[in-house]
Amino acid sequence: MSENDPFREYANLIQKRITKYRNSSSRRSPGGSARGFGVFGAITAIGAISGLLWNSFFIVPTGHKAIKFNRFSGVGDFVYGEGLRLMIPAIERPIVYDVRIRPTEISSSTGSKDLQNVKSTVRIIHKPSADHLQTIYRQYGYNYAERIMPSIVNECMKSVIASFNAEELLTKRNMVTAEIERQLKHEASRYHITIDDVSILNLGFGREYSKAVEDKQVAKQESERAKYEVMKAKHEKQSKIVTAQGEAKAIQIVGEQMKKSEGYLVLRRIQTAREIAEIISTSQNRVYLPSDALLVSLESQSMEKKMERL
Repeated sequence: MSENDPFREYANLIQKRITKYRNSSSRRSPGGSARGFGVFGAITAIGAISGLLWNSFFIVPTGHKAIKFNRFSGVGDFVYGEGLRLMIPAIERPIVYDVRIRPTEISSSTGSKDLQNVKSTVRIIHKPSADHLQTIYRQYGYNYAERIMPSIVNECMKSVIASFNAEELLTKRNMVTAEIERQLKHEASRYHITIDDVSILNLGFGREYSKAVEDKQVAKQESERAKYEVMKAKHEKQSKIVTAQGEAKAIQIVGEQMKKSEGYLVLRRIQTAREIAEIISTSQNRVYLPSDALLVSLESQSMEKKMERL
């Protein structure tokens, strides 16, 4: 039993109080002294027994597991579940582990298959194996995750990222994540740690590669724009050709009609004069024009002859 043990200190304190009481009551009558010492002794005994019983139990909270350390035999092999548990005061002490899942974020810097510098951050959700808490405590201590997780995560990240080039790390991200998770589960099982999920939070590349990717995207956008301009020019050219062909066909038809009969030209002049008259009539200004300005002269002899032919 160590000198700093609480139970020993409590016993020493009781002994000092008894000695002090004896010294102070030595001048009293023998009967009164014995009677007073008997009452004080009973109270002291009850307090000692109560403290002993209080220190004989410990509580395992929800989501936790516990093992016991014995001063004589060391760490026990039995794992205790949730609830009130019994222990020997001053000889045994509980070691309580949180066996619920917990997230851990770890950053790593390594090289890809095409020798590009890659900075990555992964998020691992893990928990200790409840059936091997005594082994974890013996070999790695209470803060097992801080000692084990960084080393195995960095090793797995370097192994996986080195098997992909920089472009594949972006285009095949799900495959990269699955491979990291597979290797992490295998490595963590050796240390009795259960991996529930792995996700890549960030993938960063060197300045040179980032600049090359940016230039590639700009070149791709310019290429797409050039294709659009070429396609637009082709459509405009085709549209002009169709329009020119339509106009040529219309001119050809008008020429054929004029060869067959002059009445077609007279009819077109009348239609044009009607359009001009409608435009002038809707104007707010008053305009007076001779009939010749309307491209038709109904009083001319030639027009009368042409109308008679029609």
